[in-house]
Amino acid sequence: MKRINWIFAFILVLFLVSFNSNLNSVEITDEITLITPETQQPMISVADSAGPIIGIPSLDNPNPDTDDNVQVTSPIEDVDSVQNATLFWQYVTKNNTIFNSTVTSPTSPNSLFIDYSAFTFPVTGYITDFGQKTTYPQDWAYGEYIFEDSAVTDIALDLTRYPGNAALVYILVQAKNVTTGLWQTVHEYGGYGQTSVISSTNDDYAYTGLTLGYRIFAVTYRAAGFPTLPRFDYLQMWRDEYIWPIPAVVTEPSYVNYYILAYDTLNQSSTSPLYTFLMDFAPTITIDRPPVLASDQDYLLNVTIDDQDGYKTVNVSSTVAQYQFTDDTDWTDIPLSHQEFGNTHQFSGTLPASNLGAIE
Repeated sequence: MKRINWIFAFILVLFLVSFNSNLNSVEITDEITLITPETQQPMISVADSAGPIIGIPSLDNPNPDTDDNVQVTSPIEDVDSVQNATLFWQYVTKNNTIFNSTVTSPTSPNSLFIDYSAFTFPVTGYITDFGQKTTYPQDWAYGEYIFEDSAVTDIALDLTRYPGNAALVYILVQAKNVTTGLWQTVHEYGGYGQTSVISSTNDDYAYTGLTLGYRIFAVTYRAAGFPTLPRFDYLQMWRDEYIWPIPAVVTEPSYVNYYILAYDTLNQSSTSPLYTFLMDFAPTITIDRPPVLASDQDYLLNVTIDDQDGYKTVNVSSTVAQYQFTDDTDWTDIPLSHQEFGNTHQFSGTLPASNLGAIE
């Protein structure tokens, strides 16, 4: 009896060795087939150990004149919620004084876009019933759209259930987790290889909470001919934005430095990089209207330059005159002489008739 047991154990060992050897010989590919939906992962907001996420600020007027107020807008989010955010700025050209303004709540959430074409680098094409992307026409088409941002708070999504002559058979929505930075499945329905349209109650998705962006993947099946690409009936995202004014410098041009400091409700803080813009009127350039010249006449160029910030703010060495013939691609410089008349600059130069080459 013991001998029989040893023989049975030996046969079992040989079977396990053979099975493991077969597993090791399996070739791994990068193709992924999802015939049935994945298990959805809930988006759970937990207290983090870092300060708020401060997005890249924008100016309502990137090139303000000296007497223009400037509005600074920046997305700021935190899973613990934002306690307050302060803008610090300095008129660098004038003095070393640093001003600040604090806001404790965002403006109404700002809509980012409603057009699916606004996604970064949308990828579209055909896909087989096994989930393999291909450039050859198939019965199924796919669209993959990715939007990444420093802070997205809400999304409302409604895919077209019958885009053109195709049926929507699969949808996958993933959100980028603010803590791990990984894509996380938040909504999925249907599957590759299906031919019937998915339920209308499952092609919508809405969520309110902080993420770093969304990735949407959808597949359609042809009703006749070739399928059309998935498209959205409605797609909108929002983010909380904070706004501060920077008053005009008024009397003289100045560079303005600014940065943002934000605290969450756990008193953790974050500081943005330092940004700079220029408050300055652009010089006004007036060119005397030239007369009609014969091809053997020199052309005298007269230019008057003024500036509402004061003519002394104009860098006279930066003034350059160039000319170009209609059919040419190159520009030629003209030397200019400079004089001051009252509060204006006067520049003069000559385009010699010899340069015209008897050309009209």
